[in-house]
Amino acid sequence: MKRETAYDWLEEMSEIEGGAFSDVADQIEASSSSLQTYHAVLGFLPKPCEAKPRNMPISSLLKLYSSKRSGRKTEARTQLQTRFAYLDYSLQKKILWLFLDGAQVDRKFCYKHLKFTWDAVFETKLIGLWERHHEQECAQLLVQYGNIDYLRSHLQEFVQAADYYSVARRIGREGKHFVIDCARAGGLDRYVRLLYETGRSIGMAEAKDILWRAIHYSLLHRICCWGGIARYFRLYNGTTDWDGNPIEMIVPSIAWNGLVMDCMRYIYRIAPKNVVAEAIQWDMRVRHLYRELRGGRCYTNSDDGLIEKLDDYKVFCRLAYAMFPKDRQRTVRDMESLMPDWEHDTSHAYEYFDRRNWIDYADLAIKDLLATIQKFHLTEKMNADEWKEIYIKNALPKEDTFISLVEHLNLQPVCPTKDDFIKELLYTFPEKTSVGDCPF
Repeated sequence: MKRETAYDWLEEMSEIEGGAFSDVADQIEASSSSLQTYHAVLGFLPKPCEAKPRNMPISSLLKLYSSKRSGRKTEARTQLQTRFAYLDYSLQKKILWLFLDGAQVDRKFCYKHLKFTWDAVFETKLIGLWERHHEQECAQLLVQYGNIDYLRSHLQEFVQAADYYSVARRIGREGKHFVIDCARAGGLDRYVRLLYETGRSIGMAEAKDILWRAIHYSLLHRICCWGGIARYFRLYNGTTDWDGNPIEMIVPSIAWNGLVMDCMRYIYRIAPKNVVAEAIQWDMRVRHLYRELRGGRCYTNSDDGLIEKLDDYKVFCRLAYAMFPKDRQRTVRDMESLMPDWEHDTSHAYEYFDRRNWIDYADLAIKDLLATIQKFHLTEKMNADEWKEIYIKNALPKEDTFISLVEHLNLQPVCPTKDDFIKELLYTFPEKTSVGDCPF
């Protein structure tokens, strides 16, 4: 059915000879309900069947594309690309051969399809194109599928055109003697994934070093700058009952960090299992402390819920940094040695902020934190009167002069609730200017 865009019928009826319908037309136009009602009757007409052009034979399109004088090369290209996915492979191969000799846009069309339907018959052709044009998409195909000896002999060229990770993955799979360079992998997470994908394994000492360096960096990064949450946990919310009351309360984890999550995932498969087990045990201790202080939260699936989640995760990182194992801390404190490992970090925060200041600020953020938690018995259950007694005992000055003045003036100390005190303690961070300028 064809729907008219204007109410032509109303105008036509209002002009009926004698003007007998003009008043009714005005009434209809003034009423939205009436207008829609009668338009449903008079505003639609059957749409005639339109003939469609017949498909031109592929052989004809190939001739038009190949002919410089046809004047229809663009039309032929569009038709060949549109119909490509539905053709027999014999015809697809003819198109690919032809397009590889065409313009860059045609070659890129071929590169895109050969990525998923590789055929070794095109390898020699692609090598010639690579040596002539040095196009990145062509290099990626040769890295993934091409002759391994050719790849080895042009290693640096392909690393520059594609990336070290892709080249190392291909050569590493083919030859176990190829040494994978951690500093060029693009991050510790990519390094351990590269080891996994090439069938390598590492010892306990190296695995622990990698995992705890990743954890240490992620904590510093979240405390000192900004930091997101891995997509899986970013979208993960607690469950509620029919009335909207929380059933499952979520507690942050170090695994919320994408770098740490990937390192754990692959180290678990390429190293002794107790490396990840040790980190999980530590993570559970931090989560237990967080739960005793703040409980959990059933985050909503909204921007507000994400902001709350980010704030809570930052607090978790603060507690985790305060509880960071002392023996592991000594092995990762030399932050300058970590510089090559963070090239994957798209924020490039290290370009603007000396990482020595990261440590100084993080140390300031956790100063006396655990001692305060213990001093005020914040993890213990108590009623309001018990909390007030502990607060007054620990928060007010002990000098005789102050005590005498309070008694003389009959002053009553202001005591925050335990929950407010915990929030103030955990969610208030030191001034950032105290450790230098940083794009927090």
